[in-house]
Parts: sequence; structure tokens; C-alpha cells
Amino acid sequence: MKKTVAQILLILFLFSPLSLQQGVHAEWFRKKPEVVKIGLIAPFSGNKKWIGERILKGVQLAMSVQLEELEVDIRLSIEDSQGDPALAASALRKLGNDKQVLAVIGPAFSESVEEVAPIASDLRIPAISPTAVAPDITNLSPYLFRNSITGEQEVNQLVDYAMHKMGIFTFSVLYPLNPMGKKMQENFLQRVEENGGEILYSLSYHSEDTDFGELLTSMGGYSDEELPEEKTEEENKYEGIYAEFDDTTPLEFQAIFIPGDPADVSLIIRALDYYNLGDLKLLGTSRWNSKKLLEWGGSYLEGAVFVDGFFVGSEWTHVADFVNGFKNTFGVEPDIISAQAFDTTFILLKFIQAGIHKRDSVEEALLNLVEYPGVSGFTTFLANGDAEKEIFILTVKKGKVVQLY
Repeated sequence: MKKTVAQILLILFLFSPLSLQQGVHAEWFRKKPEVVKIGLIAPFSGNKKWIGERILKGVQLAMSVQLEELEVDIRLSIEDSQGDPALAASALRKLGNDKQVLAVIGPAFSESVEEVAPIASDLRIPAISPTAVAPDITNLSPYLFRNSITGEQEVNQLVDYAMHKMGIFTFSVLYPLNPMGKKMQENFLQRVEENGGEILYSLSYHSEDTDFGELLTSMGGYSDEELPEEKTEEENKYEGIYAEFDDTTPLEFQAIFIPGDPADVSLIIRALDYYNLGDLKLLGTSRWNSKKLLEWGGSYLEGAVFVDGFFVGSEWTHVADFVNGFKNTFGVEPDIISAQAFDTTFILLKFIQAGIHKRDSVEEALLNLVEYPGVSGFTTFLANGDAEKEIFILTVKKGKVVQLY
């Protein structure tokens, strides 16, 4: 095909020494897209690789949803930490030294987040963990963030809902004697007291315990065999008079908080019924949002109230869309790990879409994010880098977990 004079002149211009010096190239009519990278540090080998795989699925889905809307070239730089804090630190230094890496998703574990803290500060690169849960780890660096629900947040929102929505003001706690159980018990007591409520009993058990009779009777429970004889009308009359002057008369409590695992909880709730405490409102943590507990607990779970940072059965449109998209893409239901990774990635992509392509600007944007409607709850980042989340309040109705709020 013959070339026109204009075409010949254009070719000569494009490949002239002057044009090459000035960086003119074949796509002279369109500015080449800017390359922006998002780093990802997670375990993709070793015995924790299943966590890395779930994180990656959430990241991939977010990128597939958002990429078409972006005018920049987004690339994902993946580093395998193998669950080793030292490898996570090495990975962050590698990613941080790449000036195209805007921010990093990860590391996955609290120990690794602690290890990378000085590197994040040194390289001024935001690192956002979608899964770390240890208290206060984001205080180690202004560039550390966390987009995951913590035990303290679970307890706070459970107590607030129980007191302000359900009208419960007197509680008891039965908690496993391990670090997590003890911490949740402490958080629960503190939040109840802050809201003007009262804790009547706070008792612990060992995770290997199977007999809870002594604990429950000390709370006022009794078996059918121990039912007191029915009192006469005259005895009831005088008992009521004396009770007015008796300061030692125990107050009744309305609800019991059990921050245990499904195996423990299933035994305890059956024992509560046996010891005639079955009318108490049951309160639990995200560990209660379990198919195993639903199976083991059966009808004893009806009406229980618990919380979680993600609910696959939510009727909220954006959550349902995420669940359907995840199932269609990967053939399985998402969990909270994938949901928090999805939200973290989506937030970063939204920043990039808005023209935020510098690390310091990402830090600022995260701190200014308020009530982002994530699939893992409405999210606001606090000044210390922690995400404050408005999470899901759940209950059991007719054998199914349903959302209350």
C-alpha cells in the first residue's frame, strides 16, 4: 500500500533523533498509562497458606470489579511471607524500595505487623493488614493500618446493642480460662460498667471442662431434682416482707455472655437449660457464627444474639453482590478473611481512581475515610490506624442465623 506524504512525514518525525530525545513514541497521540502497584504480603506456602489464598481471592475479586474503571495501569506485586515475621519484613523492604508501589496489603499476622513497623516508618509506605487482631499494634508506626475486627470491637458493639436496643442491664459472664477469653471478659466488664450496667457473676472454666453444674448452681441455677418445695401463701407473704430489709438478696441477671468456642458453648447452653437458667438471653462473639454450633446447639440457640464482622447471608445489597460475585468466580462462599481483603483492596483502588498516587496521600486518605460501606461492615479509620467498624448483629430464628442489624 502506498503511503501518503503526510504519513511519510509523520514516520520521519517519530523516529528522528529529536523525537527520540524528547521521548516521543509510536503512541504519540495518547499518554501512556501511569503504572501504580499495590503490594501484597501474605503466606502462600507453609501451613498457613490457606489464609494467604483467602486473602488473595478477596484482592483478586476487588481488582476484577474495579480495573475497568481505572485509567492507570494497576499491577499487583505479591510476596510470600510463609507466615514468618522475618520474611514479611524482608518483603516489605523490597516492596517499599519499589517507588511504583503505592501501598501494601498485609502482613497477615500480628507478629509480622510488629516486625515490619520500623520498615514502614523508614520507607514511609502504608501497610494495611486485613487480618491482624493483636491490641495496639497499629500504634507502632503511623504507616501501619488494620482493616479487621478485633475482640474489643466485637464486645463493645454486643454490649451496646444488648443495653440500648434490648434493654438488658444486668449480666453474668462465663468465659474460658485462656488469654482470648480473659481479654474478652475484661472488655465486657468495662463496657457494661461504662454504660451503667451491672455484672453479677463472672466465672471461668477450663476448655477441657465438660461438667458446668457447680458453676451454674453458684449463679443460682438448680436442677429439677433440687427444685424447692412450693411455699404456702403465708410463707410467700412473710418472705416478701423480709426481703425488703435484706441487702444480701441477690439481684436477678438477664443475660449471660459466653466468649467460648462452638464445642464449649454447645455444652454450656444445654447445661443452662438443665439448671433452669434457659430463660436467660444468650450473648456471644463471632465464634458463634458457626455451622458447627448451629448443628450442635440446636433449639437451645434460638434467640441468642452474637456479632460478626461479616455475614454471608446478609440482605444488604452490596454484601449480597459480593457474595454472589465471589461464588461465581471461585465456586465457594467467602469468609471474613476474603471480605476484609476485598474491602482493603477496594478502598485503595478508589483512592487511585480519585487521583491519589502518592504514599503520603494514601495515609491521609485512610485517616479521612468515614463510614466506608464495606462488605465487612461500615468502616472508619481512627487516628491510630485502627478501623472502627459497625459490624453485623446476628441471631438464630427457626434454626437459621439471621441478621438483626
